[in-house]
Amino acid sequence: MNATRAWVIFSVLSLGSVFSFFLRLSTGVLGPSLMTDLHLDAEQMGLLAGAFFYAFAAVQIPVGLALDTFSPRRVMIATLTLAIAGSIFFGLAQDFKYALWGRILIGLGMSSMLMGSMKIISHWFRPDQFAFLSGTMISLGSVGAFIAATPLLYAVSLIGWRNCFFVSSLFLTVLSLVIIVLVKDHPGPVNAATPVGSRGILLKNNLLASSSAIFSDRHFWFISLSAFIRYGSLVTVQGFLGMLYLIDVMGYSAHTSANILGMLSIGYFVGSPIMGRVSDTIFNSRKQVMVAGLLVYLCCMSFFLFDIDSEGLWFAVFFALGFFSSIGAVSYAHIKELFPKEMSGFALTATNLFTMGGVAVSQQAVGFVVSQYPKTLTGYSSAAYHSAFAILFASCVVGLWLYVFVKDSRPLASA
Repeated sequence: MNATRAWVIFSVLSLGSVFSFFLRLSTGVLGPSLMTDLHLDAEQMGLLAGAFFYAFAAVQIPVGLALDTFSPRRVMIATLTLAIAGSIFFGLAQDFKYALWGRILIGLGMSSMLMGSMKIISHWFRPDQFAFLSGTMISLGSVGAFIAATPLLYAVSLIGWRNCFFVSSLFLTVLSLVIIVLVKDHPGPVNAATPVGSRGILLKNNLLASSSAIFSDRHFWFISLSAFIRYGSLVTVQGFLGMLYLIDVMGYSAHTSANILGMLSIGYFVGSPIMGRVSDTIFNSRKQVMVAGLLVYLCCMSFFLFDIDSEGLWFAVFFALGFFSSIGAVSYAHIKELFPKEMSGFALTATNLFTMGGVAVSQQAVGFVVSQYPKTLTGYSSAAYHSAFAILFASCVVGLWLYVFVKDSRPLASA
């Protein structure tokens, strides 16, 4: 009975991951439309794309403490209300300022979805299943990223980008109700509920103990800074830079560019469970899989330094970027195994702070770099994009170098 319930819960939480990925990456193919309708330049577009991640990262520490102290299910339901409001607000926006606030609310609203889901599945499944399951959840979430490419572009042509966000708020409302009905934090009764009056003390104790143990650990910093760079570069390409590059420099149509961009999500979808399984059982190692994946990912990023006019090549490069960046699920398993289980929520969200913060900083910084070049009627020059991609490539070299110094963990040893 518990096994069936566990998979039902996993399925529901994976649906939440789909919405999270869709909302965080929805500005990608919308970039040209948003820049036209809201009169944005590249710098503003970068900030708008990054606003979700700034808000998301800003609350990761309090969210992590809440997940360890209170019911993860209730934390997720509470934050989802902000995402619902943010989707409506973004759809109603008439200028940059209101669109920015909409993105901030969406980021706050989705802040507990992935880490809360991982916290819950860590209660329902064995440790040696965690990387595979979290990878599968992220893989299913990448369906949302794929929907944020060509399908979203098609939906926009039918009902407009504003109505797409109104529909999104409706789906988020339904998701909240499903979580209320079907999701449970633990398999079976919890030993003793924490008295309401003691929760403030518990929260304070968790903050002190977790902060001391986690932020003084050098391996936490190596993993987190590497994630800051890896995911920041990935979502910068997926969030707005890749689409604009393919249109402005390669001269591809919006439809062709969206199809190429969608390959990144397909690669992520395919790669996440594979990377998790390889790490869990075949290599029984987190570090080996992470270093190998980061190395190939770096090689894929190098293609953006050259304007190679081959649609087939770009389809392959974007797929490979998604496939090898899907090692992110392994890094979450790695950080979880380096700390005690009672700190897992804090450890995961502390790392996620850097992961999402990297996206926010990367998108804004790259948007600023591109905007320093003159914009013509056909968009920005190849020199503008080469400068941006050179920065991303150099940062990825640093991200790979950092992970070389991380202590390994063995999932089967902790099962």
